[in-house]
Amino acid sequence: MTFKRFPIALALLAGALSGATTAQDPGTAYPPAKPESPAATEPKAVVTIVSTPARASDIIGTEIVDASDKRVGEVDDLLVAKDGQVCALVDRKDAGLAAIPLDKLTAKMDSKAEPAATPDVDKFAVADVARLQSAPTIKDKDKIDVAWVKSSCDHYKGNTPAAGDKPEGAEKTASAAEHPVCAKKLIGTEIETTSGDDVGEIQDLAIDLSKGKVAYAVLSVGGVLGVGEKHHGMALDRLTPHGDKYQVPATKDELKDKPGIDIKRLPSGPNLSLGTGTTPASKGAGAGT
Repeated sequence: MTFKRFPIALALLAGALSGATTAQDPGTAYPPAKPESPAATEPKAVVTIVSTPARASDIIGTEIVDASDKRVGEVDDLLVAKDGQVCALVDRKDAGLAAIPLDKLTAKMDSKAEPAATPDVDKFAVADVARLQSAPTIKDKDKIDVAWVKSSCDHYKGNTPAAGDKPEGAEKTASAAEHPVCAKKLIGTEIETTSGDDVGEIQDLAIDLSKGKVAYAVLSVGGVLGVGEKHHGMALDRLTPHGDKYQVPATKDELKDKPGIDIKRLPSGPNLSLGTGTTPASKGAGAGT
């Protein structure tokens, strides 16, 4: 009995499937699935930095790229002139070291960084790569002098002297104070008061990227092994070389009592009241404890 019903059941099932197929609208047939395209790599967002000072220690070691983002060099050091102007010393490997005014480079950073925070430069872009590659070079950093820096700056202004010509003023012997100073040598140098009290060190240099100049020196005073230290911003021209140290026009108590700055949110300028015996009415932007 069971075996006789089996063909009938198959017939009914076949009819049901046939009816469902007939009732289906041919226009609703699903198109074949499209192959998934490989995920595109999202480019790293960068923005030009134009305001908040950057730390020299963060700039040193930053790569330099061309318009296509191809690496063309690296910032080996920063040369600081007497007037505060800064040149990036670019390591061109076998060719030697070349100097380029910092304001000729476009600083870029990760767009996700906080706008008010001290910028961490991601890279520098140079527009005129050919001029960088044809710039005067030098092998020994200790032989860098005013004349060489001037010839490098003139090169970027299109005033490159003819072969055999000496840069203007090259025949004069510049004093030690006029020679450009390397940021690497400044950072970490001990500071003392005019009365000879050791108070700390130059921890960093605040660099105004839009002007290509040193905004001020970042002084670290007090504390033990980096704990409890206070930071002050002082104009670089107020620091006086004294042997292997620098003297600051402020007393030990003044440096201890006056409000400092937040090194993670550097203000745009130095504390002008340091060394004047006055106390600012407020800490202002970027001030810390």
